Amino acid sequence: MKIKLLSLTIIILALFILTNCSSDENRETKESECKILRYNKITTDLYEVQLIYLNSLLVKREHYGNTASGSSGNVIYGKLSEDSIVYNPNNTVAKIVYKKNNHYDLFFYEENSTVPYKRENIKVSDNGYTTKWIENIKYDSKNRILQTIGDYEDDETEVYKITTNYTYDSNHNLLQVSEINNPLDGNKIEKIINFSNFDSNKNPFLNINVPFVDYRNRAYSKNNYRKYISKSIYKENISTDFFWEISSYQYNEFGYPLFAEYECN
Repeated sequence: MKIKLLSLTIIILALFILTNCSSDENRETKESECKILRYNKITTDLYEVQLIYLNSLLVKREHYGNTASGSSGNVIYGKLSEDSIVYNPNNTVAKIVYKKNNHYDLFFYEENSTVPYKRENIKVSDNGYTTKWIENIKYDSKNRILQTIGDYEDDETEVYKITTNYTYDSNHNLLQVSEINNPLDGNKIEKIINFSNFDSNKNPFLNINVPFVDYRNRAYSKNNYRKYISKSIYKENISTDFFWEISSYQYNEFGYPLFAEYECN
């Protein structure tokens, strides 16, 4: 009888463990469905950036900040600008329109590809003066950016070229961005950014499938960096360093860092 009771106990424990494992897998699936809604909190109820979705597609990015000061000296916050995203029929991004500074990005794709091989940033001033940034993009087998080569044109005349290389570690995190600026006047500038001290949690920017240029340093890492150092080297070998570090993030119940607000299914 004791042997039978012991066997029954072992079976119950095994079923309990299997049930818990199944719950963990479901929780992992649930985490992967979280999407970022807004980030960089300014006040209790206001964030610097808000992302607007339509049928799961990101269609607009709004920027908020200090718009004016009140009569009593208090700061008044409001919307500063917004960016609109236009899609192709296959849901790849065709165009991003930036209302601030009146410019836009156009994206070009190879057949059956979901990542752009070329970006053109075009700005037309009020007097009709046109500047254009043409950028060719290379990826690795995981569709992470490896290199961009860009030419800046001023009324169809090449002014300078920038080559940027991206380096990743074995944990699929972006370790370094190295940018070399070669203007025609010969005053080469090299900018190097190193990222480190990554956490083991999911990076919310990884799921944003819109190729915002200002997201590149965050959008290709599996986890969240907690330290970066930026250094610029000029022709005269003068360098300027910028250092940022945070000891740790706080996280929500799904394991996402609380510098943002999310929607989880």
